[in-house]
Amino acid sequence: MSRPSPLAISVASIRRLLKEETTYRTELKTQESRLQKLEAEGGEGDDGNREWNVRQEKLNYNPIHVYLEMLMATILADEQKQAIQETKAVFEPLREKLLGAVDGLEQLLVRAFLSLLRGVR
Repeated sequence: MSRPSPLAISVASIRRLLKEETTYRTELKTQESRLQKLEAEGGEGDDGNREWNVRQEKLNYNPIHVYLEMLMATILADEQKQAIQETKAVFEPLREKLLGAVDGLEQLLVRAFLSLLRGVR
């Protein structure tokens, strides 16, 4: 099997980086929807006490269980926010790599074109 050409390698690199960016963007959307869901679940009810009252009924009026449940919801939301920030932090370095790969491909194409021109003369 022959070795892939520099052009094929460069194009494959750009495709891989674009696929990676798409994957991270999909992950970001998923994380943001999870955060919205967590925040919506943690919101107050119609009269401000509805959610607390429902939880009290479910937990047989044990305020410690309600407190722990609310604490866990807050922790999960904070962790989700951090995951979103970490995913967003990936985009800039990934974009830099992609631009570098595109620049490399452009240089490769220019060199190939100039080589062809020299061969025609």
